[in-house]
Amino acid sequence: MSRLASNLKHIVCIVVVGFLMAGLAVYVLDGPLVEQRVVPPPEIPLPDWMDEYRYASILTLICSGFFVFVWYGLAEMAFKVNAWKNADRRLWWVVIGIACVLVSGLLGTWYVPQAQAGGEIGYLLFFVSSGLFYYLATALFSPTAFKYTAWGAQKIRPSWL
Repeated sequence: MSRLASNLKHIVCIVVVGFLMAGLAVYVLDGPLVEQRVVPPPEIPLPDWMDEYRYASILTLICSGFFVFVWYGLAEMAFKVNAWKNADRRLWWVVIGIACVLVSGLLGTWYVPQAQAGGEIGYLLFFVSSGLFYYLATALFSPTAFKYTAWGAQKIRPSWL
């Protein structure tokens, strides 16, 4: 498979994982974990608050996707190696991942109006979903020379990727 085809396959798969994470965050987790526990401010009805929350969930995943593509771009174009054993860029992967979780999570908590009670689980989900998206996308779909940089990638990444 050519390098361009491999890169396109990885990019399409990253986007698919992003859509799956958005669906999981918005349609599965928001209802049972957030909507039933949160008490919005008195001037904002719960459905309006949940609309803002869902929009912020998608914003955090878009922000996480940006960091995934930052890692992918650095790994593909800036870090030149011949084999994954020589890559040794795990520190870069970790730093980008921490930045991803912090920036994405803080963006979500900043965007959503402060809840009177019960908003903590929702705010925590911003951090968890952005970290999970970054991990899955980079562990499964990093460029070939960096395919095992993420912790546990050797166990979860199929050989055909």
